[in-house]
Amino acid sequence: MKQIKLLVVEDSDFSQLMIERLATLCGYEHKIVNSGQKAIDELAQNANFDLILMNLEMPEIDGFETTRKIYERYDKVGIPIVAMIGHSENDYAEKIKKAAFADSIYKPLSKMMLQNLVEKHITGKNNDDAKQKQDNTKLYNLSSVEEFAEDDNEFTKKVLLIFVNDTPQTIQNMENAFSAKDWDKLREISHKYISHVSFLQIEKATKITKEIEKLAEQKSEEQQIEKLIKELKHECSKVIAQLKNDFEL
Repeated sequence: MKQIKLLVVEDSDFSQLMIERLATLCGYEHKIVNSGQKAIDELAQNANFDLILMNLEMPEIDGFETTRKIYERYDKVGIPIVAMIGHSENDYAEKIKKAAFADSIYKPLSKMMLQNLVEKHITGKNNDDAKQKQDNTKLYNLSSVEEFAEDDNEFTKKVLLIFVNDTPQTIQNMENAFSAKDWDKLREISHKYISHVSFLQIEKATKITKEIEKLAEQKSEEQQIEKLIKELKHECSKVIAQLKNDFEL
């Protein structure tokens, strides 16, 4: 698991001690600076932080001005900046919103508060990104099925089972039609099968099947048709294996 690294901008020695203790208990790496200018200087040397905790009331450059300068200079870094609010700063809500802080939190912080911040802005986001990355490896997309299913898992499984069970025979029928040079039959089978693969948004299989239909209608390029049927068979076998694994079919 990635080590979480915090930059804490806090001028109070007492608050520094408390936050340092919390970060240590949570297992987070941390760098503490006691002024806005030092935070800016630190980021110029090292922007490898996951989260910035920013005190608002500080001499010389306050938390608002520091945050503005960080966003101006390091906008592409994309580090969330969280405003740490003292109990006497309750009237800062609108100002915090305008300053575009990623979040705000009241002092004194607790271990749970800090962990929740990290979960919200770092680990939770990473989990979402990982899920998205995992979803992007899927050979199918069930968004169309889900519109019909409306959380009815049995309906979803029924649709998927039809595809899983019918596909091998459909491709066998394509092969038979090709062997017999029955182009009308091959075009008919391909045309019907397009609705199956497109409904499950199996993009590669949809593209291949459309090409088979087109060439069968033209009654041309036999070698290309044979190649496409083999590609379709291979692609669909991968999709079927994935569906069986994902849905325990």
